[in-house]
Amino acid sequence: MYPKILTGGRMKVKFRLVIYFCALLSVSCSSLSAVDKKPPVSCGLDPQFLAASSQRSDKLNKPQARLAGLVSESCEEGALAGFFNSQARLATKSNCNLPTREFKFPLHSGTLSSPFGHRGGRYHAGVDISANKGDPVVACADGIVIDAGRQKDRRGLGVLITINHGKGIATDYGHLSQALVRPGQRVRQGERIGLVGSTGRTTCAHLHLQVRNGNQFYDPMIFFNQSQLSGVEIAENFLRPVRERLPRFRHRVAQARN
Repeated sequence: MYPKILTGGRMKVKFRLVIYFCALLSVSCSSLSAVDKKPPVSCGLDPQFLAASSQRSDKLNKPQARLAGLVSESCEEGALAGFFNSQARLATKSNCNLPTREFKFPLHSGTLSSPFGHRGGRYHAGVDISANKGDPVVACADGIVIDAGRQKDRRGLGVLITINHGKGIATDYGHLSQALVRPGQRVRQGERIGLVGSTGRTTCAHLHLQVRNGNQFYDPMIFFNQSQLSGVEIAENFLRPVRERLPRFRHRVAQARN
């Protein structure tokens, strides 16, 4: 009897192994069929993820807005023309010698990257215009060159040109790679005076433009009309402080009228 029992036990074990193997095979086949139903994957990335990434990339690579288009818009977000015109009127009331809307833009093209006023807790006495190194810089108006080169008391501006336009008004052109004029030289509006650079305290090539009457600085944007800004682009970080100042500025104008 003992050998028969052993043989029967072995048969039961084999039978159970066959059932287990069939069940395992069934589960494996169902898993493979589920994998076949999944969408194809390209280079290990989900196509939907790739499409979303492409859309994000398009937003990041969106070209800068044209300043002339923004100042001609009627919406509040693009109401820069009214803002700068109001600034110009207030500045003219305090100093009737200011040649507002009469200057020529100092570059043929470029991107306004940093505005006039307080910036990161510090006072920015001009505007920054990003451009390619070596791009020509022209005089904003007729005048006489006062300084041309590095100034000991203004080392942060690197190679600097200062032009006196009369009636106490002067313009400064900083961070140049080269000055093409000399002190005492008379220049005409639109005449080439230097080349864009990154000298002084700066991290990239750009022009730092200042307009002043002695130690009183003015926003250079109030000295240009819309026709001078047709080829100029404007960065988002240039617009942000202007948007923040716009409501408060309008409130000040309303109070002044009352």
